[in-house]
Amino acid sequence: MPASATRLCKTQVAEAQEWLNRLPDNVSGVMDATRRTFKRGIKSAEQISDDARHQVKRHPFTAAAISLGAGIGAGLLVGWAATRRRRSWLLR
Repeated sequence: MPASATRLCKTQVAEAQEWLNRLPDNVSGVMDATRRTFKRGIKSAEQISDDARHQVKRHPFTAAAISLGAGIGAGLLVGWAATRRRRSWLLR
């Protein structure tokens, strides 16, 4: 094996070893950031839930009307999609 090929192999091995030595630190940093982001997401979800609960207590009739409207809208959408699918199947 020529000397230049040997040098290149040794350089590549050294770079790979250096990368492997840094890998645990990088993985640890990513895991810490993931945990922080997850905890922040949970706190945000709890805050939204608390705000929604508070608004429902302050305006119960508005909340009931919005829920009723959303339920009717969802029912109409599902019914429309079901009949449309059935009609397209019959027309084939």
